[in-house]
Amino acid sequence: MTNKNFSFSEAFGAGWAKLKEHWRFFILAYTIIFAVSGAFGYLSDGPYRDIEPTSGLLGLIGLLLRIWINFNFLVITIRIFDGGKPEVSDLFRWREETLAYVGASLLYGIMVFLGCLAFVIPGLYLAVKYGFYGFLIADKRLGAFDALKSSGQMTSGVKWLLTGFGLTSVGIVILGALAF
Repeated sequence: MTNKNFSFSEAFGAGWAKLKEHWRFFILAYTIIFAVSGAFGYLSDGPYRDIEPTSGLLGLIGLLLRIWINFNFLVITIRIFDGGKPEVSDLFRWREETLAYVGASLLYGIMVFLGCLAFVIPGLYLAVKYGFYGFLIADKRLGAFDALKSSGQMTSGVKWLLTGFGLTSVGIVILGALAF
């Protein structure tokens, strides 16, 4: 059996160290992600808002581009923690696992949404239980269903710890935003 305990301070410390080491890449990558999201959001909600199917098509294209770039960002982040060097061009690289990630993201989103409709707690439970699917696809190259299943197994017995870690992360982001 693997050890499912970890130190919040070690996890945040490792993340902070990698951020300081590659801060230029992270700023550029987030700028690109926000620009892509903003451009398609502006077009679909702005000048093309009342023109269908153009508005809906632009929104769908924007969503798929965001998912694709976010997946590549996840792959690059894992590479950074494995000692690799990030390349901005890799944000736009087609990977064999991209379709699995899109499929798993849609399934995950539907599960969490339906769980939240049933009552907020089941939605949060499903979000924590299956939340590692992206890392498993990016790192282990699993398919959509296998990644969701493995995430459920990985989080068995540590959902409260992961919930605490997530809430702590949100608190740190809010403090950072306030300081900014």
